[in-house]
Amino acid sequence: MKLERLILFVLVLHSTIYIWADSNVRYSIEGSLHDTSGQSINYATVTLLSAIDSTYIGGSITNEDGKFRINSISSGRYTLQITHLLFKRKHVDVVIKDNMALSPIVLEDNINELGAVIVTANAIQHKPDRYIVSLQGNPIVKGNNTTEVLGLMPGITNERGVLKLNGRDVSQIYIDGRKLRDRKELDAIQADNIDKIEIIYLSGSEEDAGSTGGIIDIKLKKLVNGGYYGSVSGDYALLLNEGHYSDNINASVNYAYKRLSVYNYLSYNDFKQTDTYEISSIYKQLEQNITMRTYERGWKQSFSDRLNLSYELNKMHSIGINGRLSIADATPIQHSSSIVKNSNETTTNSTGSDINNDTKNRQYQLALNYNWQIDSKGSNFKLIADYLNFSNQIQQNGIYRYGINSESETNKYSKNDIDNKTDMYEVDARFAIMIGKKGQLDFGANYSLNKSDQQLDYQHLINNAWIADTDLCDNYMLEGIKYAGYMSYSSAIGKKIKYKAGYRIQQNKISYHSKKIYETNLRTYFGFYPSLSLMYNINPQDGTYINLNYQRDMDPIPYNAISPVIVYNNENSYTKGNVNIKPVNFHIIMLGTAYKSKWNLNYLFVSGNDLLYYKTFVDEKNPLVTYTMPVNNGRMYGHSFATDRTFKISQWWSIKGNLRLEWMKYKGLEINTAAWKPYVLLTNTFNTLSGWGGNLTAYLEPTYKSQERTYKAVYGLYGKVYKYLLKEKLLASLNFTALARNRQIIIDTPDVLSKKRYLTSQTGISIGITYNFNGGKKVTTKQVQSIQKYYEYKDK
Repeated sequence: MKLERLILFVLVLHSTIYIWADSNVRYSIEGSLHDTSGQSINYATVTLLSAIDSTYIGGSITNEDGKFRINSISSGRYTLQITHLLFKRKHVDVVIKDNMALSPIVLEDNINELGAVIVTANAIQHKPDRYIVSLQGNPIVKGNNTTEVLGLMPGITNERGVLKLNGRDVSQIYIDGRKLRDRKELDAIQADNIDKIEIIYLSGSEEDAGSTGGIIDIKLKKLVNGGYYGSVSGDYALLLNEGHYSDNINASVNYAYKRLSVYNYLSYNDFKQTDTYEISSIYKQLEQNITMRTYERGWKQSFSDRLNLSYELNKMHSIGINGRLSIADATPIQHSSSIVKNSNETTTNSTGSDINNDTKNRQYQLALNYNWQIDSKGSNFKLIADYLNFSNQIQQNGIYRYGINSESETNKYSKNDIDNKTDMYEVDARFAIMIGKKGQLDFGANYSLNKSDQQLDYQHLINNAWIADTDLCDNYMLEGIKYAGYMSYSSAIGKKIKYKAGYRIQQNKISYHSKKIYETNLRTYFGFYPSLSLMYNINPQDGTYINLNYQRDMDPIPYNAISPVIVYNNENSYTKGNVNIKPVNFHIIMLGTAYKSKWNLNYLFVSGNDLLYYKTFVDEKNPLVTYTMPVNNGRMYGHSFATDRTFKISQWWSIKGNLRLEWMKYKGLEINTAAWKPYVLLTNTFNTLSGWGGNLTAYLEPTYKSQERTYKAVYGLYGKVYKYLLKEKLLASLNFTALARNRQIIIDTPDVLSKKRYLTSQTGISIGITYNFNGGKKVTTKQVQSIQKYYEYKDK
């Protein structure tokens, strides 16, 4: 009997241990989400619920490839609940007995239920230095090109074609890892071909120290095997007072066949120069004033073609080549007339000028890429070699008239040839190494060479013979060399704190040589450029977070302005370069927060020394002639507060409001000013299910002051109406500018008080047609990156 009891006890104990052990065995479930076209769905919420009482068991968010994984699950019956803003909710019943890999789960579009065009939390993923917006199936893309849809992103404003992030100009734009050179290409890419957009607040250590603003990285949708997609578009524009002033045709196509990816962008543009402005100048020391009106007319034609070929050697290695050609010719004619009066308002002289500018601009670029996917975690290596040739020729013929309609009337003739040839070389190598589950180490090195040869030939007609102006003629050569290395590390602490820290070491050498005076100057600039990004994710589900970013950087080196080049604007003014200017270093602190992905708030602090700006001077030989020249002068610091929010008015109407308030102080030897600069932007977006839609934008920039210049208030109202046809393959649009107040600039120096008013009316319309095409099966494609552009520093 005792033996039977012992056996029974052992059996019960064994069963108990077995049941206890089995209940503590943990399994995992993984899978992927796709839409009805086979496109992966990222940032969807996947929740595991008990099949008995719907108790929460675990959850995950799909990654950039649409994949998810939930760990530590006991055996049993469960329900997967899948939610995403842009797709209908779905439930999948599962039975867990072992580690489980599900077949791809397909979600149906939820566009009919969305109504208003709003980017919300479910479509956004936040990282310490950026946020990522998924545009898959989002109605925000309807009727918009890429430039227009970028203006609807949090923190971004589209200020008449100029994209700004938190009030600062966007430094770089990438498309599938390729640096964009011609931003008109954004207008040629329809927004419904975009997969997602990454908005990077500050450029970080990976970019050149001269990249002072934010970065936008656009990821296009995956292509098709043996297939293609793209668009062809054109528009014709009219100004109310000028008639026909522009037309352009552009096309972009993506094509993939097996391991080969092809991208081609073509653009042809006609643009009419329509500048009319009036300048009233009071010369304080001479007690005289000049009123001048200038008309500039003439057509500019430009053509550009960019061909991108990428070949996948295998799953780990790919190579590519990127070629770009840009041609622009213009022949504007500028006519001006002036009246000179004394303090008693008596006319003492009448002058005028006619200047013909024949300009030819050529750019040729070739880039080679090598990409190595080191492991399945995402570690990779990229090598880029880039060559850019820039050629700019200006042939300027001028007639300057003095003492018009008087006995002392005289004419002076000039002929100026300015020829600038630049060769730019750059090599960039970078690693991205995934460390553990959360860490990423980025490091790399960069070398660039910039060689510029400027031939300056200035002549005057004297006694029927062309005589060279020896004071201005020169053969000027400039060379810039850059060495740089960088490293950054990003990771997370727990589930809510993410960070990224990096530094960049960069040395720039600039040498310039003048054959006229046989003088060579060499300057070296060495800098240490740290960066730091911190983010506390208060509520990842509703998009509430706070982040802090710091970066030290510098303005791009203005190679084109480090020059003795003189360009005559009219008989009373000209612009010249300055061989003594140097790049400016800045400290930038950015503090941002978002509440439920509705309110976006941002504070920015900027500080810099030796500020570079165009200053107005009086000509030493003629006190009635002024010129502007870039100079380094003093220190600046400023504060900026910005906020934006999108309001849902109805199912088909939403409004995005942007408000920015800047306070800037400049202090130097000759300037000591502080001023507020506000900016307001309201964008109305309309989107109906019948294929009609549009937008209406109003902006206001009140009067503000910067150094010696006061910029008077500007405002405007513009918009667009569109209609989809032929099953959304054809898009017809009407763009219009109903109201636009032109800029007026007041320059106040110890010698001159000058007021410049732009008089050309901007009201007009533009009619556009876009045809979209596609076909084939799904694959992943790649693009080749070029990393150089010719930066031109100009007086604004």
